[in-house]
Amino acid sequence: MKRVSTVLGLVAGVAAIGSFALGCGSSDSSSSDAGASTADAGPVTLATPPAKPATGTATSTRKVFAISKLYLGDTDRSDVSSSNAWKQFGYDLDGTYTKTSKTGTCKPISDGVVVLDGTNGIDNSFGQNILAALQKAASGFNEPSKTVTTTIANGDFTLILDTTGLDDTATQTASGLTGQLFVGGKLGAPAKFDGTDNWPVIGAPLTDPSDATKGSKIKFSDAYINGGTWVNGSKSDVTLAISVQGVSLNLQIHNAIITAKHSSPNKLTEGTVAGYIAVSEIIETIGKVAGRLTPEACPGKSLFNQVRSIIESNADIRLTGADATKDCDAISIGLGFEATTIAAPSVVAPETPPGEDPCAADAGAGDAGTP
Repeated sequence: MKRVSTVLGLVAGVAAIGSFALGCGSSDSSSSDAGASTADAGPVTLATPPAKPATGTATSTRKVFAISKLYLGDTDRSDVSSSNAWKQFGYDLDGTYTKTSKTGTCKPISDGVVVLDGTNGIDNSFGQNILAALQKAASGFNEPSKTVTTTIANGDFTLILDTTGLDDTATQTASGLTGQLFVGGKLGAPAKFDGTDNWPVIGAPLTDPSDATKGSKIKFSDAYINGGTWVNGSKSDVTLAISVQGVSLNLQIHNAIITAKHSSPNKLTEGTVAGYIAVSEIIETIGKVAGRLTPEACPGKSLFNQVRSIIESNADIRLTGADATKDCDAISIGLGFEATTIAAPSVVAPETPPGEDPCAADAGAGDAGTP
């Protein structure tokens, strides 16, 4: 089983988003938030982003921020390690505070159990189950947030939020803002985060894959800011194309919610990315890249079958909305971040050919090993 974690730990260490490992959903109320009300203690306020304001005018100012720090759920925002840190990252995605293993908003797949929520209904099966297991099983990845943040500081990758409409205050309230999201490739040097980094961006998510100045396909046309908190507005499907050892890893976060406090002119703090990833898409993505990390993880092999079972057992939400009679088909995810201004993207990162696919030779051959 350690080999499963090693393969997926490599994906986690480079990509930050979408790492997978051994684990299963919480099966008891001990996994719920210690400070939250119990199931019969009355209603709670579900974790949702600030509402769109009715007043306030956006500026015409463009600010471009690169994520400088990423929280995966193993530490709080003060970098203090905690097995319960995941409870603070994300938002309620299904309109329900799931606090008991007896019922959920969808039916667990296979050997899975009902996944309990974090604080005020936060849905984050990724942080609760998958990341926690990865810490225990993946050699060299016992401090995931620290490891990934170091990777960003080294200039290996980042996510870039390009906004228009912010002023320089920490209390701005306005609608009519816009934004777009870029995926940063290799910078070629450690990041300075002093406003001058011209971070190359991955071509796949661009409107024109050869020209960064023409913008990204991942756009936020209905963004706003309320009391200093920027919100991407209408929920978007955000596709992240990330290089993993020369292999393109595409992860789509459905109905993504992105928020952050514009705490100072050149900083974003208390950032959050929340949404869910379809089980079928995770499995397909792993099938495309895992074999290049080790042929033992090719589709049809017992190692791949183990990974598929692990992913399915951690599903906690449905893509099309809550329905307790139907199988969960997605995994909720909640991440935290901080970001600092950089130069506007103008360079496309060179594309690295993936090389020969070691799984192609025995595609469909299967594996006689035990799943």
